[in-house]
Amino acid sequence: MDAKTRMSQATYSSYESIIRIHIKPALGDMSLIDLQPNIIRKFLDKKVIDGKSKRTVEYIHVILKAALTLAVNDGLLYRHPMAGVKKPHVQKSKMVVLTLTQLRWLLATIDDSEYFRLIYVAANTGLRREEILALRIQDINTRKHTLSVEQTLHYNNQETYITPTTKNQSSHRTISLNDITFSYIKKQIVCVQKEKLATLNYQDNDLLFPTQNGLPLFPAYVSRKLKKYVKLLKLPDDFTFHGLRHTHATLLLESGVNFKLIQTRLGHSSFKVTMDTYSHVTPDMEQSLIEKILDLSVSVK
Repeated sequence: MDAKTRMSQATYSSYESIIRIHIKPALGDMSLIDLQPNIIRKFLDKKVIDGKSKRTVEYIHVILKAALTLAVNDGLLYRHPMAGVKKPHVQKSKMVVLTLTQLRWLLATIDDSEYFRLIYVAANTGLRREEILALRIQDINTRKHTLSVEQTLHYNNQETYITPTTKNQSSHRTISLNDITFSYIKKQIVCVQKEKLATLNYQDNDLLFPTQNGLPLFPAYVSRKLKKYVKLLKLPDDFTFHGLRHTHATLLLESGVNFKLIQTRLGHSSFKVTMDTYSHVTPDMEQSLIEKILDLSVSVK
């Protein structure tokens, strides 16, 4: 209850999920006094061995440490059992992106027109899945051909809800659209307006990509549908919806777009995040630069 009063619903739901899925099944039946450093180390190490993501393991470490700190502060524990427990090292998962040719294959294969427009917009803006699913028609500036990221979709226990906040301050941003992307957005707006008029008890949330009755699309459904096309085309098995964001950034970088502009477009909290995330592109960019350097060789006189 202490945490629930101090954090947003989205953050609380995320923490609750980590506790319910990971911490409680392994440590929930143990008394506080039995939680020794070696037990916690083994618990965290097993999460790494089981292949849990870097982000998941870090969340587990942070949440467990915060809970035990509260127990120490409340006098339930004499000393902190995680005082000597370091955060486990988790190898960063390999980023899976599509080439421009593969992306075109994917788009050409999608036979659902509304879903095609969703994937096209995602691939051409770099929006996060939860950002594009919360995008509203009012967030589209038809005069300037831009879209604004103003809110985020969240989900918990098979329920979705939208908060008027973004992942961080930098995530609140305005993105320029090219003519083709803007044309698909205009078609989507017309489609939504038609569905609104044709559907009884339509729940109007002003969403650009809603369900047929106006509610937010469930993120897992959107991701599963993409997997179907990925499998059909025999693209990399581990390519995900988030891979569209990475693909967008990688293609821009390979085209010579400045890292700082990529940071702003993706809504990264810092330039370092962008550099760390896409450092794999740098060698290709460097080789491209070398190939473009003018041949200044001269014959020896």
